Amino acid sequence: MTEEEILNLYEYWWSKSLNADAEEIEKEFGVPSDTLKKWRYAKDKSGPTYFKYNQTIKYPRKIFILWYAKHMQNKQSVKSQPGPTEINLKQLRK
Repeated sequence: MTEEEILNLYEYWWSKSLNADAEEIEKEFGVPSDTLKKWRYAKDKSGPTYFKYNQTIKYPRKIFILWYAKHMQNKQSVKSQPGPTEINLKQLRK
């Protein structure tokens, strides 16, 4: 899948705003806040790009989606395709 195709699948999510907080990522992708925190403090800096705004950690939505897709690409035990949201189902039915 190309980056453009991946972003198209999640357009409904990244078009809401430029950035997301940990709760939004947990709700949409099922990545626990504690896991995001662990990735932020990892020595190898392999986690998603983030920044701090008014004492809140924010993740740029488009960058997170692309990072997540790449990160999950070789994971066998985790489903790497997006869940069957209404928008994704409509795209599949075209």
